[in-house]
Amino acid sequence: MKIAIYLFITLALSFSIIACGKPKKPITQTETMKKIMNINWKFDVNAKLADSSKAAKETTGIKMNLKFKGDVGSFINAATAETIYLGYGKGKTSLVYKKISGKGLLKSTKTGYWSLNEATKTLTLEKADAKRKDIVFTINEITDNKLIMMKKGNNLPSTYIK
Repeated sequence: MKIAIYLFITLALSFSIIACGKPKKPITQTETMKKIMNINWKFDVNAKLADSSKAAKETTGIKMNLKFKGDVGSFINAATAETIYLGYGKGKTSLVYKKISGKGLLKSTKTGYWSLNEATKTLTLEKADAKRKDIVFTINEITDNKLIMMKKGNNLPSTYIK
C-alpha cells in the first residue's frame, strides 16, 4: 500500500512539473527599446497642430497657424491628452504598455502587451481583450526627449515628448 502511495505521489509530481513547462527567458533589450522604455511619453498637441498647418499649406497653398488658447485650448488639451508607457511585465518576460487618453472625466486607460519590429521600426500595441484592434505605429524618429510615430491609417505623424 505504501509503495502505491509513493508511486502515485511521484507520478503526480512528475506530471505537475511537466505541465508547468519551462520558465520563460527574460526579454533581451535592444537599443531602440532602451530609448523608448520606462518613460511616460506624452502626446504633443502643438506639434500635431503645426504638422496639420504644414500639410494644409502643402496641399492647398493656404498658410495656417493653428493654435488654441483660453478655455477652448484647455478643453482641447484635456480631450487630446494621451500618455503611453512602455515597460516590462513581471519577471521581465513580457512587454506591457499602459495608454491613458484624456484627463479628468474624459480619462480612459487601456493596457496590454506590445512588441517592436526593429527591421521595420513597427511598434504594435496589442489589446488585452479581443474586442479591440491592435494599434500599429511606425517609428519615424527617436531622440532623448522626443518620439515621433505614424499611426497606421493616419496621414500625419504623432509627436510624443517626455
